[in-house]
Amino acid sequence: MPLSPAPILLFAALLASSALAEPTALREWTSLAKTKISAVAKSCDGSVVLLTASDGRDIELGIDKLIPADQDFLLQHFGHLSAAAPEGEAQDSRRPFVKEGLAHPIGEVAGPIDANGGGTYFVYLPKTLRKERDAPLLFISTAGGGKANGLKKYTPTAERLGWIVAISVEAKNGYPNFPEENFSYSEACVKHLQEALPIDGDRLFFTGNSGGGATSIRNLIGLDGAGAMPVVGYTPSGQEVQKSALLYGIGGTTDYNRYLTARAASLQGDRGVHRFYAGGHGGSKERDFVDGMFWLEGRFLAEHADDFAKDRLDYEAATIGLINDLKENAPHRAYYWAQFLLGDTYQISGENRVVLEPIATALSADSTNQNYVDGLAALDSLSDDVFAEFGEGGGSKMGHSTAKTESAAKAIQEQFTGTPEIEELAKALQEPTVKAGKKK
Repeated sequence: MPLSPAPILLFAALLASSALAEPTALREWTSLAKTKISAVAKSCDGSVVLLTASDGRDIELGIDKLIPADQDFLLQHFGHLSAAAPEGEAQDSRRPFVKEGLAHPIGEVAGPIDANGGGTYFVYLPKTLRKERDAPLLFISTAGGGKANGLKKYTPTAERLGWIVAISVEAKNGYPNFPEENFSYSEACVKHLQEALPIDGDRLFFTGNSGGGATSIRNLIGLDGAGAMPVVGYTPSGQEVQKSALLYGIGGTTDYNRYLTARAASLQGDRGVHRFYAGGHGGSKERDFVDGMFWLEGRFLAEHADDFAKDRLDYEAATIGLINDLKENAPHRAYYWAQFLLGDTYQISGENRVVLEPIATALSADSTNQNYVDGLAALDSLSDDVFAEFGEGGGSKMGHSTAKTESAAKAIQEQFTGTPEIEELAKALQEPTVKAGKKK
């Protein structure tokens, strides 16, 4: 890996920024490409290190180009590494947060922003962006066109996870060539976002409601995304999602698209799930997006553990924080997330496993919590094994129910009587889907 000479002015500015810290001793530094150099680190601002090589050259280098052990050494030496968590609390990566220097303000919605004539969007940058790390992007498309307040239900979870979220203004239902015009707007906006902001191209996620949900799947396909979270959405006709993609479908129990959402999730195998809320076409809640975003991030990091060790620590700390928030008033949901981290799919390890295990053990004392986890799995199987077949061939189904769907849902209701949410959802799934023009 070639190392470029540092511009003198930048060298001086960054040297001044860490003037309170002494230079390191002469030591060997190793890049991610396994090249090595013997040098003294003169300064580090948390993102860029200024080295003086043993031959006298001054070198500027992003610390993310170095192996994790060298990154930790620099951050610790120059006072950028946050304090370790107290014993018994979850440990994050201890990496510094971005405070300034990005294209848009941090912690507030910016826009509308022109994507070089290809559409406009609003964007939110969380205060939890890490300095040396690219962030996931959640790009939103709606049925009626995006507005600034369309980001509100996503921003609390974006803060927990360090995600950038953005919404297309122009993408909506009604274009004659739907969803292709929506895709063209989305593509222009996502490319513009990637040029302006520290976005991880491997973690592009998409969401939207109804036709916006269909657009989210079209965007997932066309932009080779990591995953989608369609809400009462469906796979557009003639499209096929790449098998490597994750899909977290959110659907209403009596939504006329429930079979289409089931079909989209089932085609992804164990990389897709269908989570229900009680209601029709427009009844999703913020907690549905919380669960979906945490699920998408966790599944991605589980499959890329070797490349995202620091991100995993931040995710684990965030998820344990969510568990602690839920365990008093929604212990069944807290237990689900504890099992998600401890299970074979994610496989949390190290000090965060030690923190989590006693919490999970305490939650397991109430069998209702395990019943909830089992009930979610049963509803997902119902979606795959029964509902998905009615989604073949496409098309919403208004006022639809069959003896097969009703009996399968009734069996789950009876099996999980008294289980929070599961009994209610299974009972609601025995009802026909709503008719045209109705949402509930």
